[in-house]
Amino acid sequence: MKKGFIMAALMLMALAANAQKKWTVTPQVGINLSDLQGSDAPDCMKTTVGFIGGAEVEYRPTSLFGVSIGAFYSVKGCKTDETMTFRFGMTKSDGTKIETLSTNEHVNKYELRYLSFPLMMNFHVWKGLTVKGGIQYSNLMAARIKGKTWGFIGDQPEIGISGGLSHPEQVGMYQGVGAPEPTSEDMVNPQRIDKDVNTGVKGSFHKMEWAIPLGVSYEYKNVVLDVRYMIGLSKVPRHSREDRVHNSCTSITLGVRL
Repeated sequence: MKKGFIMAALMLMALAANAQKKWTVTPQVGINLSDLQGSDAPDCMKTTVGFIGGAEVEYRPTSLFGVSIGAFYSVKGCKTDETMTFRFGMTKSDGTKIETLSTNEHVNKYELRYLSFPLMMNFHVWKGLTVKGGIQYSNLMAARIKGKTWGFIGDQPEIGISGGLSHPEQVGMYQGVGAPEPTSEDMVNPQRIDKDVNTGVKGSFHKMEWAIPLGVSYEYKNVVLDVRYMIGLSKVPRHSREDRVHNSCTSITLGVRL
């Protein structure tokens, strides 16, 4: 009887040790290198750096294969650096048409904050080296645009009229991006415009996002370096003219396997 209890205790200890080897938790922190890409994405989009942090739980039934699920707070987005020119056609009460010119430079950052849940298949191919792929769902928690805008507004020199409008009526507007922009010397009575930007724009972006994460990691003494590229599958902006714009993101994290 006593031997039976001892054998049962040893078996339970062996099963517990085996279960501990099969299940692991890896907290991770790092950075995202992200921008918006696609056939409808403006050329002025540039890569920005954001924070990522969270943890993954992995079940590893064999030494070569494992399945993991994680939860991460992930900041994505992009930078824009563009100059826009606006031309406003207006008509005075006496029928005289004039044109007002404005040039504005923007250096802004779109910051998209997600809660992401990756489901990964992990192939442990060689001594700490793992190749992985899967599917990821993200929920948009917040979105903001931050930065500065500045420029000039004034009348075109060939017209030379400023002010004095009575019941003006706007009859048209032209916007050009990337065209030669006028300077203050090209205008009559130019006025400098400077403005800090920090505005919530969550309503301009879709709440849900799907992506395919592909990556590789290397583990040494329970320290894990993980690099993943997220292939965006979902349309990000709500604007109808931007149907093929999605997040493009590379995540680099450092974690400790527990």
